[in-house]
Amino acid sequence: MKRAKIYLLLIFLGLFLGTNYSCEITPDNSCEQDEICPGKSVTACCSSTSCYYVYNGVEYGDDANSMAKLAVALGCTQGSAPTFKEDIDALILRLQALGDFARAQSMK
Repeated sequence: MKRAKIYLLLIFLGLFLGTNYSCEITPDNSCEQDEICPGKSVTACCSSTSCYYVYNGVEYGDDANSMAKLAVALGCTQGSAPTFKEDIDALILRLQALGDFARAQSMK
């Protein structure tokens, strides 16, 4: 009789653990990576409220100042080029699109 109680207890414990740990846990962040310039990939990690970008091991925020620093750090444009400002703006738009995609993935 004692063995039956032990086995019954183990079965109930197994069922309890199986039902509690089989739930799917959604991640807080969703990360997406894209090659912004040839050979230079940026990872955007977003939650439903904020994003951050990682390039070359350095994290950049989602604000305009951080995005401009990231665009310059990528080195895709020449500072002496007459279209430098427009090129940086285009890079920032691509980075924001990557962040928007990562944010959309985190809401799924």
